[in-house]
Amino acid sequence: MPKRVYCPDCKRAIIDARYGACRVCWFGRLKAIEDAKARQRNYAQHILVTGDCAVVADIHVPYQNSELLADMVDESERHGIRKLVIGGDLIDWEEISRFQQRDPNGDPTDSLRQAVQLLELLSRQYDRIICIRGNHELRLERMMDQAVSGYNKAQRFLSRFEQRDIQSMPYQHRYHQVLDGWTSEIAPSLKGKVQWLSDAQVEIEGPAGERPWRFMHQKTGSRNPTIEARHHWQRWLQPIICTHTHLWGVVLAPDGKTPLVQLGTSTVEGLHEYTWREPTGWPTWVSGFGLIRQGVLTLYPKSPYLDLRTVIPATSPRKPRGRKRG
Repeated sequence: MPKRVYCPDCKRAIIDARYGACRVCWFGRLKAIEDAKARQRNYAQHILVTGDCAVVADIHVPYQNSELLADMVDESERHGIRKLVIGGDLIDWEEISRFQQRDPNGDPTDSLRQAVQLLELLSRQYDRIICIRGNHELRLERMMDQAVSGYNKAQRFLSRFEQRDIQSMPYQHRYHQVLDGWTSEIAPSLKGKVQWLSDAQVEIEGPAGERPWRFMHQKTGSRNPTIEARHHWQRWLQPIICTHTHLWGVVLAPDGKTPLVQLGTSTVEGLHEYTWREPTGWPTWVSGFGLIRQGVLTLYPKSPYLDLRTVIPATSPRKPRGRKRG
C-alpha cells in the first residue's frame, strides 16, 4: 500500500500531486495571492485635517465663480482660517473629455496653468491647500493610462505636460507626480503648500469627543442632493459632506442626529459644458462653500431665497418622538 503524503499546509488532508497541497489549501493560497494584489492596488491614503478649515468643491477652472471664491476668502480671513480643502473637480479639463468638446484642439495645459494660478491667489490666505481628485481629474489619470498603453492621441496630449518618463512612474504616483511637478514649475511659491490627492479618504476634525466629518467627491450624480450622502452614512456612520452634483442640501441621517450635506458648486452654470450638452437634464445648480470651526460646519449657500449662515454641528440631540400625553 503506497504511503500517504499529507498536505504541507494543513497536515491533515491528502496531498494532490497536481497542486503540491490539498485542494482547500491550494485555493487558500490563490486567495492570499489575490488579496495581496488587491492590497497593492488599494493605495488610498487616509488624511485627517485638524483645526479650522474652509471647504469648497466643483470649481471647474476656467469656469470658476470668482465672486463666490472671493466671499470664501473674506469669511476665512474674518475667522482666521488658514486651511482649504477642495472636494474634487478643481479643473474642468474639457479638452480631454470623452464627451463632445467645444474645442477639440484645446490645450489641457492651459486649464492646468489657470488652476495653479488660482491656487497661487488662494495661497495668500491659506497656508495649506488639499485638492481631492474628482471625476474631472480622472480625465487626466485616464489619459495617462492610455498614453502608457500606446494610444497616439493620449501620448500627444500628454507630451504637452512634458512627462516623457511617465512609464517609469509607479501607477499610484503618476497623478500627483505630474501635478506636483507642474505646480512647482508654474508657481514655485506653492511648493509644500498644495497637496494633490489621487485616491484618498479625507476626514476633517469634528467637535471634541465626536466623530470627524468625512469629505468626499461621490462617484455618481443624482437629482436628489443628499441621497448619496445617506448611502455613505450607512457605510461609515459619521457626518458626511458630499460633492459632485452641483446641488445643495442638508438632511439628518436616519439616526436623527448625524448631518448629511451636499455642498454645492463653485462654478458659473451658464459657462459649463453640462448646461449646453444637457440643457434640461438637471435641476438648477446652487453655489456655496463652508467653514468648519471647532468641528462645527457653517454653510454659505448662494440663493435668492436664503440669507443665512446655516450652522451644523457634527452631532445634534435627537428630538423626542410621539405625542405628548396630557
